[in-house]
Amino acid sequence: MSYDRSARIKEEAWVQFGLPGHEHEYVFRLKSEKNVPFEIADKVMNELGIDWRVLKRGGRLEMSSKKKYGERDDQKIKNAVQKAAFEKYDLHFDF
Repeated sequence: MSYDRSARIKEEAWVQFGLPGHEHEYVFRLKSEKNVPFEIADKVMNELGIDWRVLKRGGRLEMSSKKKYGERDDQKIKNAVQKAAFEKYDLHFDF
């Protein structure tokens, strides 16, 4: 029986909106609480475009609209995070 490297278990990651202290932001975080890789932050920022603020805060990404702080666009966030991180993480969306 051979080992298939592509069948490795992915690390879990969550995207949530309105966490305590982040009531008007989306937050991406890893289950391991490790730092979010710069490549993921950069890809999310590029996917969201100039109308969104993406701040890398070590173990999390904070995402919010620049146009109207607290404005929600769940589908836009979900699409951006999936494009940036689906290959590396088992993504969960809680919004």
